[in-house]
Amino acid sequence: MTTMSIEELGLSPMRSDPTQTRYFRSFASYEIPFRPQDPLSFAQTEGLASFYKVYLDLAGRVVRFDKIRLVRMPEQNIGLPYQASPGQAVYFESVRDSASEKVGVGQKTDYAQTELANEFFVGVVDQGGQTCSGRLIRKEIAFSDVYEYGASGRLRRRTLTGLDRMPTITNYDSKRGTTSTPLIIEEIGVIDNPVEAPSESPSIPAAFFNESHGEENEPFGDEGR
Repeated sequence: MTTMSIEELGLSPMRSDPTQTRYFRSFASYEIPFRPQDPLSFAQTEGLASFYKVYLDLAGRVVRFDKIRLVRMPEQNIGLPYQASPGQAVYFESVRDSASEKVGVGQKTDYAQTELANEFFVGVVDQGGQTCSGRLIRKEIAFSDVYEYGASGRLRRRTLTGLDRMPTITNYDSKRGTTSTPLIIEEIGVIDNPVEAPSESPSIPAAFFNESHGEENEPFGDEGR
C-alpha cells in the first residue's frame, strides 16, 4: 500500500463544484465506496457538529466523500454595531491578519454565506442587545475518501486521507473491483428544492456551544479516531 502527502495527492481542503456537491447527515454502511444517506441542504447543516460533503460525477457516482467537522474555539464577547434582539443567533465573517495570523471579527453575515468559508464567528445576543457571546467556528476535514473508476464503472482506486493518519491508496483489480450505484438526484429532491432556514435564527444552534460534541459514524477503526 502506497502513502502520499496531501500536496502530492492534489487535494484542496474546501473544493466546491455547486452543480455536483451534496450534503448528508450520515452514510448507510462501511461498504466502499461509501453510500451517503439522509440528504440535507446546506442551510439544514446549521448547528450540526459534523456533516458529510459529497462530490458526484456526471454519472451520479460518488467521487469524493468528506466528513466536515466544526471545531469550536473558546468563547469571547463581541460588540455589535447595532441593536439586536436578545437571544438571537448572529454570524460574522472572520478576518485573519496575514502577518500575525490573528483572527478578528469581520462583517455581519448569515449561515448560508458561510458555505465556502473555512471559518466564521457565531454568537448569541445578550440581554442588552448590543453585545453577544460568540465563538470562532473552524471547519476541518476529518477524513476525505476519493474514488476513481475504470471504463467499466468498477472502482479502480481509493485514496483515503485523514487528520491523524498518513494518506493511503488502495488499488482494486479491474475484474474484482466493486461497482458504485449512481445516486439518483431526483430521489433526494430536498437538495434541489430545499426549505431554507430563516436568515436569522431565533436562538443559537446548540451544537455550536454545547460542550457535548459527540461524533457519529467514522470510517476509521479505533486507532483512527
